[in-house]
Amino acid sequence: METLKVAVPLNQLHFEHSLWSNELSFYKDELKLLNNYLEEIASKNTKHDVMVEVEQFQNRFIRQKEVLDTLLHDINEHEQLVLHAFQNLNPIQATKSKFEDHAALRESIDTFKKLYAELKLEFFKFLNRRM
Repeated sequence: METLKVAVPLNQLHFEHSLWSNELSFYKDELKLLNNYLEEIASKNTKHDVMVEVEQFQNRFIRQKEVLDTLLHDINEHEQLVLHAFQNLNPIQATKSKFEDHAALRESIDTFKKLYAELKLEFFKFLNRRM
């Protein structure tokens, strides 16, 4: 079965790219803060069970940062395609032109946000137990 390709306005794609980039930058900064809390817990607790949990969260934070970096790269790549399309149009055409939607990227962003929210919730529960 062939996938239906949807075309959306170029300015909508550009807006979503900007929005996603800002959101992901926020998550990246937030991960740094969460990591600082984790380091604080590690410095105050040397119990084996605590250190196991600390290491698990460290690994999960590293993985989240890798996913963030990949998503930001994918957003930038698609944005370059959109900008190239804009450059080849006059201003009137640019406001009316459509481009292939980035549904897979949107789904990846939504999945990341869901998983990140779950991780953050788990981490806050861990903080409540250990601080």
